[in-house]
Amino acid sequence: SGEAVSLEPLRPSQPFVQLQNQFKDAQNWSAQLPAAENMNVTLRQVTVGKGVLVHPLGSLTVRQTAVPLDVAISRFANTTPDTPGPFVVEKITFGNNAAVAEQKSAEVRDNFAPAQFFQMSDEEKLGSPAFQPLPAGRTRIGTMQIKCSEKPISRALEYDTVVIDALETRAARRAEDGISAYAMPSGVLTATALLGAAGQSLLRSTGSATYAGPTDRRVKLKDPEYMVVSAEDMSVDAETGSQPSEVEARQRLQQKGARGYQVVGSHEVI
Repeated sequence: SGEAVSLEPLRPSQPFVQLQNQFKDAQNWSAQLPAAENMNVTLRQVTVGKGVLVHPLGSLTVRQTAVPLDVAISRFANTTPDTPGPFVVEKITFGNNAAVAEQKSAEVRDNFAPAQFFQMSDEEKLGSPAFQPLPAGRTRIGTMQIKCSEKPISRALEYDTVVIDALETRAARRAEDGISAYAMPSGVLTATALLGAAGQSLLRSTGSATYAGPTDRRVKLKDPEYMVVSAEDMSVDAETGSQPSEVEARQRLQQKGARGYQVVGSHEVI
């Protein structure tokens, strides 16, 4: 008989270190144009080194796939993590002076395999989706360096009447001639603007605007949601509400610590 060999336990993994490295990688950062994409101007090409070029009115997005955010994990790299989390992005700063971005960022999700980050039985692995959308970063990160006045300033556009009686002869008629200035209604102004140089510019029909269809005929698919409900009568637990992934719904159920509840898809709740 051979001698018993004691195996050294695996060292705890370090998900937070991996997360920091992902956030430091410039390839995980991307820039987006302002919401009004068609600005009727062209921007010259600029060569960028390792950084990310951002429009002054645009925003940034950071996305990583090392570890899901905002949820506590129990596995990482096939071992027990030294820090289970949850890992939360509380604020985002820019530059050496650490000026806090005033614009509120939004959540970015990516597909993660729950079995790689949570202790799951074989039955749970078979009964759960192989990949679930979990928080992976933030978007709409803006510097907010350009600020506009909070008070709108309105101006009335008025036009003088010009009569052309002969070639190269123009006579402007104003109030003193008994003809008041013409104030163009907003509807007429919008219609005529579409016929102007800016409205007829090719920039209005290039890029993503080339494939833009009627706004009243767009179809949007709703992402699946999960709820914690009573196992007896399927009544929804008001405290937990709906969650965008089954993993988050199960964690809310564990935090609730009450028996007689289960996680189901929102489509099963009437």
